[in-house]
Amino acid sequence: MEILGIDNIIFPVGEMKQAVEFYEKLGFKLKFRVDTLDVSVMAIGSESPNLLLKKESMFAVKIASDRIRLWVEVPDVQVAAKELKTHQIPLVTKPLQLPAGWVIEVTDPWGNIVGFADHVLQPQYGRIKKS
Repeated sequence: MEILGIDNIIFPVGEMKQAVEFYEKLGFKLKFRVDTLDVSVMAIGSESPNLLLKKESMFAVKIASDRIRLWVEVPDVQVAAKELKTHQIPLVTKPLQLPAGWVIEVTDPWGNIVGFADHVLQPQYGRIKKS
């Protein structure tokens, strides 16, 4: 089987309006909603994979180290951390240095984890910024 790339990532949420507002504070943009399916589609930067927020009636809210994560690349984790602080969104992990740069993580109200990673120590592995 040939895999062409990521299509979408789906996170279960409990309340759609609250979820969309939370993810907009993280920098995701609402592309569209499909109310009949209880889905909101959030853009992940300018790439074609999206983050789908799907309203679920039953799920466990649990933050655990083995929880599935979505990491997105940002130009500078330190700047991202300051912006999250202005929105009163706490980090669930301390900044962690990786070989290419830094990563921080937050959790949404339903336990889904989003990480913000940069490549400041090895920029050749990061995305090229378009001017």
